[in-house]
Amino acid sequence: SVVAGARRGVYGKGSFRGMDPGMLQRYFDPSGPGEFRVRDSIRKLVSFEVVNLLETCYPQGMQLSDVIFYRNVSIYFPQEVQREIFVKLAGMLNQGGYLVVGAAETLHHDIGVLSLVQRDALFCYRNSPVPPLEERRGARRNEPVPVRPGVAAAAPPASLSAGLRPGAGPGRRPPEPPPKVSAPPPRELRAFFDTALELACNGRTDQSLGMLDDIIRRDASFAKAFTLKGSLLLSAGRFDEAKAVCDGILSRDPLCLESYLMLGVIARHGGNQEAGLVRFREALYLDASCWLAHFYTAEILFAQGDAKRARSGYGSALRILGNGSPRAHGQAYFPLSFNAEQFMAICRHKLSLLKENG
Repeated sequence: SVVAGARRGVYGKGSFRGMDPGMLQRYFDPSGPGEFRVRDSIRKLVSFEVVNLLETCYPQGMQLSDVIFYRNVSIYFPQEVQREIFVKLAGMLNQGGYLVVGAAETLHHDIGVLSLVQRDALFCYRNSPVPPLEERRGARRNEPVPVRPGVAAAAPPASLSAGLRPGAGPGRRPPEPPPKVSAPPPRELRAFFDTALELACNGRTDQSLGMLDDIIRRDASFAKAFTLKGSLLLSAGRFDEAKAVCDGILSRDPLCLESYLMLGVIARHGGNQEAGLVRFREALYLDASCWLAHFYTAEILFAQGDAKRARSGYGSALRILGNGSPRAHGQAYFPLSFNAEQFMAICRHKLSLLKENG
């Protein structure tokens, strides 16, 4: 069992990757080919006990702990049970003690019981005075809010306005919205977002989505969290959910390029090529150098037999992709990367077909 293995205290070389060699020499003895055993002077300080986290009381030996590691466990419990266990574990800590949970679990437990602190690249909880949640939220709302440059200067065309604001039709441009302002997300949320992005890039979609939902609950203005969530849902084939996320983004920020791109992809998948074409053209209105919008526009036109405009779209996408790093282009619009070089190959192939067919 796991506990029996821990009692043995024997570890292979792979367990020491990234560790200071001095630590290995100081606390471990060789124990066979490629294995090392915790020294007896350390072993006699350690005891093991199996504990049911759902019990009302925990063993006396857990009282007044300096640090508790509670990693990748709480995700298996309902939210109410998570809270009960966290409160009990918090009560076991010394003043100044630490409670460490898994990266994907961190935000779930920021419930005002312990202080969320950062130690180097690690976020954990500490038994120290913590302000009430409402006080912390109020402090975040009162942070200086820089104006996002360039927003006030944009004037969407009638087709774009009609797609975003009910009642706005051709030739009727609604009043310009006031300049959008947004506070930068707190540093801790930016770090959590980076973790969610890393989880997403490693294929751990459900864990990433869980973190993103927590981030959004904490700060509904964190635009990148919404766009990453939308792209994950899109990649998972959860098109209705992805569309709802994109519609929500546009209700707050009508100039979000990524949302138009995702809505265009969703429309194409649903067989509504015309709606997809409208969305990709709206994206090109916002950014004429958006190679992805040029590419998908060309794909729709190619399928419709509009060779001239399809040729123009593929050519534009290829020129933009050829100017700069394919990797940078692949990560330009969605949090998750596209294989830009693959898109370049497709553009060349389609252009050759169009050339052959006159």
